[in-house]
Amino acid sequence: MRSRWLAAALAAGLCGLSGGVAAEQVKLTFMNALDSTTANIETDLIPIFEAEHPGVKVEFINVTLGEFVPKLLAMAASGVAPDVVMVAAQGHLFTLYDAKVLMPLTSFIRNDSSVNWQDILPSLRTAYTVDGEIMAIPYQYAPVSLMFYNKTHWQEAGLPDPPLDWPFSRFLDEVKKLTRRSGDQVQRYGTHTYHPLNWMYSWGGSLFDDWRRPRAVTFDAEPARAGLQVYVDLFTTHGVAPLPAQQRAWGGNYQTWFAEGKISSVYTGLWAAWAFGPANFEWDVTLPPRGEGGTGRGYQLAARGYGVTAGTRNPRLAYELARFLAYDPRAIRMRVLSGTQAGVQGEMPARLSLARGDMFATNSLRPRNKRLLIEADPYLFFSALHKNAERISGLVSQAASRAIAGQAPLATALAEARQQAEALLKE
Repeated sequence: MRSRWLAAALAAGLCGLSGGVAAEQVKLTFMNALDSTTANIETDLIPIFEAEHPGVKVEFINVTLGEFVPKLLAMAASGVAPDVVMVAAQGHLFTLYDAKVLMPLTSFIRNDSSVNWQDILPSLRTAYTVDGEIMAIPYQYAPVSLMFYNKTHWQEAGLPDPPLDWPFSRFLDEVKKLTRRSGDQVQRYGTHTYHPLNWMYSWGGSLFDDWRRPRAVTFDAEPARAGLQVYVDLFTTHGVAPLPAQQRAWGGNYQTWFAEGKISSVYTGLWAAWAFGPANFEWDVTLPPRGEGGTGRGYQLAARGYGVTAGTRNPRLAYELARFLAYDPRAIRMRVLSGTQAGVQGEMPARLSLARGDMFATNSLRPRNKRLLIEADPYLFFSALHKNAERISGLVSQAASRAIAGQAPLATALAEARQQAEALLKE
């Protein structure tokens, strides 16, 4: 399979990447799943690429995230797949790789002096390399690794701002103090979290025995179960996070709850900053509290890149388009600095040299401590390379939700999830 792809790439003129000039009219298409604002940015990038590639016309296809993979698979099966596609590290990557939709980019990148693969964040280099082949060029780094906190609430409670490295015991003590009760009613909760796997990994647990070649599930064994129990206890035993009934009564989601001051902190990703820009209080971010097993840190990687489809008729030009969209500083600047009218930044570039500069870490946009995202990189965990990995991950989340709702003890819910997960893993 690799030799066929490589032959096609070489036939298209791999050894002359710098030219980028088509002999006759060529149409390239690329597809992503974006909201209207960010979709407009991708559209605005097209004239720049076309101006530098005479004879090439580019069309952008934007779909919803839910329909992205099914639509792409159907298009590929019909021989009409776009030339370039967004590849999400969580879920999409292995599905598209397993379906042979993507063309490996390793040979292109190794022969392209304009791309420094080592400038990509280490976690992204790992995530986008499958069986030794680079399958996409990452452009967005968005792990679930930030604790947004209401500075005003912390100050009113007489508490110093949360540190970069704080033990779970201190975190729990502070969010208990921040939770306000009036009789049996809770007026404000100290925190909210919606990602049980992060707690599992922060206690030294894991979802599978090996994320690259998963052969067994491990989420119901210690220390994974201990981390999941800590997550459940925040809602139940400690009462510092809102139970499902309270969430339904409020309506909205964690972004509106934090912006309205109903919760004092929330464990999420950088993208939430866009929703918090208009808030009428001071807020910032830190890393979540350190767990009590392994490294004490474990955050799920979420990221996007651009890849080239195996069926493209113009591999070299498709690669150049993917490289432009994902790696060119002009494209990255337009993308990561979008939505800055509220003085916030909700996206970090995948290139380290750019992330450390004024496109991210050193600019004045909120959150002030957003540079901490770079420090989280060594502690990320990846979606397993299995077609049912996301379904199995969902089973664990459902088990934790059942325990929080009082439908079953966590150990029972996990045991039941294990039976289903083992069947899925064998498929």
